[in-house]
Amino acid sequence: MTDGMRNTRVVTRRALCPALFAAAVLCFLLPFGTVSCSGEREVHVTGVELATRSVPDADTTAEGPNLAQQVEDEGFFWAFAALAALLLGLALAAFRPEALGKALLTTSVGMVAMLGLPATAVVELADFTLEAGFILVLTIEILLVFLYIGLLIDRRHGRKHRGSVVPPRTVPQ
Repeated sequence: MTDGMRNTRVVTRRALCPALFAAAVLCFLLPFGTVSCSGEREVHVTGVELATRSVPDADTTAEGPNLAQQVEDEGFFWAFAALAALLLGLALAAFRPEALGKALLTTSVGMVAMLGLPATAVVELADFTLEAGFILVLTIEILLVFLYIGLLIDRRHGRKHRGSVVPPRTVPQ
């Protein structure tokens, strides 16, 4: 592969990363899941509702928190961490495209946070269904991880072949 083709591929990937981060952030507006437990009414949540502690009908009664309040309490940390990681990744991709390792790490943290949401539901023995927003965010994050790994490999491969073996002006003429 020529250097021109490699550079075009790297530029395309670097332009794609901010767009993917932005798409993942927008997916937080979509339904993330449905949770039910012990015959209580189902709770439908979006990623933004979880990350901002604004799940509809979340309330604490004399008997304790209702299911919506429990979903909000248990899912807030994971959703907030996932959204914060995506926003940080978007900022890195847009303003510091050369910070590939940091963006990869941020994306990985976001993936772990996203996986914390269903893990919490499993631990709480709740019935849940993952919906489009959650699946799209996780899919985009997996794609971003592969893109950043490819960019890191390209950068390392490019450095290996670009530099001269001997520093300039060290070989007598």
